[in-house]
Order: sequence, then C-alpha cells, then structure tokens
Amino acid sequence: MRTLVIVSAAILGLGLTACTKPAQKEAKSDVAAVAEDAGAAMKEAAAETKETAADAGAAMKDAAADAGAAAKDAAAHTGSAMKAAGSEVKEGAAETVEAAKGAMKEEKK
Repeated sequence: MRTLVIVSAAILGLGLTACTKPAQKEAKSDVAAVAEDAGAAMKEAAAETKETAADAGAAMKDAAADAGAAAKDAAAHTGSAMKAAGSEVKEGAAETVEAAKGAMKEEKK
C-alpha cells in the first residue's frame, strides 16, 4: 500500500516537474529508485514480522508446555494428598469401629 502511494506521488511529480527529456529521464530514474527502496523496505518489514510471529508462536508453545507440566505435577501432588487423606480417614474409621466394639462389650458386662 505504501509502495503504491510513493510510486503514485513520484509519477505525479514527474508529470508536474519534468518538461525536458533529460529532466524526465532523471525524474524517472528517481521514481524507480524510490520504488525499489520502498519495495525493499516492505520486504524487510514482512520478513521481520514473520520472524517476530514465529518467535511469539514458539514462546506461546513453550509457555503452554510449561503450564501443562505444572498442571500435571499439581494433579499428581493433589492425588497423592487425597490418597493420604483417604488412608487417614479409613484408619480413623477403623479405630472408631474398634472403640465402639470395645464400648459395646463393656456395656454387656
């Protein structure tokens, strides 16, 4: 888009300023140089944008992998903690049952 504007402005300038053949040739070569510079700048900007997008994509992929690993690790720790809590509850229930049995035997005597 910017290239089109630059080339259009150069052509307009050529039409307004160049009356003699040498002046027209000089203006034409100036327009070509400007268009070439603009094209090179556009290509460079596109390459930089592509590289930046690739870097951002790689960073997002790494961050997602890190987040996934952290979630998996947290889930493993949570599972272990839940198993330990379940074992403690089970042991407590068994002790309560034994205590209740003992109390019932004492009452029967």
